[in-house]
Amino acid sequence: MNAKTLLVALIALSMTVSTGHSQSQGFAGLGSDAKGFAMPERGHPLAFPSDHGAHSDYRIEWWYVTANLQGEDGKRYGAQWTLFRSALGPGVAQGFADPKIWLGHAAITTENHQYVAERLATGGVGQANVTTEPFDGR
Repeated sequence: MNAKTLLVALIALSMTVSTGHSQSQGFAGLGSDAKGFAMPERGHPLAFPSDHGAHSDYRIEWWYVTANLQGEDGKRYGAQWTLFRSALGPGVAQGFADPKIWLGHAAITTENHQYVAERLATGGVGQANVTTEPFDGR
């Protein structure tokens, strides 16, 4: 089971445990009820640098970097890095009660190969090693 499949399975399990039934609608099986989470609104002004960082009131967000590179030898490479933050429920808590899950994905592509790495971790115990400072969006 890869990290993405595990993330979706954990979210579905969380929904089943907390509601008593599975919700199959919505993004990543999270259901269409976003009760307790902030919703994006048109016209909301962005404020940087704080909007570069996490917004814990929202259910999911991600950051990514993609690049097309060329080595000194003329060979071309593609690089991609993505960090996803997903909340299994609204709110912030300490330790294992923290509802955040982090998924990191990185890939390097050469002319003949693609190298991929993924990591899945919970946020409340430092396992994910994610630091939101200095870009805390609260």
